[in-house]
Amino acid sequence: MSIKIFREPEYIEYISTLTKKDWMKLTCFIPEIENTSEFETKIDYSNQADYSEDTIYLPSYQEIELVWKFRNQFIELNLQLDFDWSDWEVGKHYLDQLDLHINKLDLLIILKLFTAIIRNDRFCEGALASCFADGNILLLLKKLKKITNA
Repeated sequence: MSIKIFREPEYIEYISTLTKKDWMKLTCFIPEIENTSEFETKIDYSNQADYSEDTIYLPSYQEIELVWKFRNQFIELNLQLDFDWSDWEVGKHYLDQLDLHINKLDLLIILKLFTAIIRNDRFCEGALASCFADGNILLLLKKLKKITNA
């Protein structure tokens, strides 16, 4: 499958072609997320032969399999939207208090939020796992499930 990143007009057309089965490829993560409390693990470098206490080792945490499976599924479904996510102040506001805003979010906003979170993780390691841990990914997936009936 080829990965494509759409701009908004083509994106809206593309997501309208997705079926309930397609959306379920994301919403199927809900039960596993609900039953998981830790979304990243600390990496222990002390067993390496060249380990030194004077060295800072990065990364210090590694996301669990569930997190990267979700990210990969979102990307494989071609759901990343090409927009200026890093300057999207409304999106930052929504994520800061998602529980207050979740009911008024539509499908496009939810997918933009997922895109922003996933893109941010590329530049700020651990951002996606943090959004799993704080419940934002679960809230967004539940709203996505409600909107798409998936």
